Amino acid sequence: MIGCEIYINKDKELFEFLKERKDEIEKEIGEPIEWIDAAVASRIKIKKEVTDLFNQREAEKYFTWLYEKTVLFQKVFGRYLKEFKK
Repeated sequence: MIGCEIYINKDKELFEFLKERKDEIEKEIGEPIEWIDAAVASRIKIKKEVTDLFNQREAEKYFTWLYEKTVLFQKVFGRYLKEFKK
């Protein structure tokens, strides 16, 4: 399995701010997101099942997915983080 996530350390206010916008964010990301709130840190992530992470024939496809999702997370969450900081 591979994944892309945001790790939020000791900032419940930020996590709640983002979670209040869950529907908008998931629409922009294009898929459901796992929202994990824990005692100290929170995580917002998506995952992709892969059959064999070390399969050289599939590696480019896996890394393309990871790259595209990372850029998308940066773009989408970056806007919300700027809004939060205001």
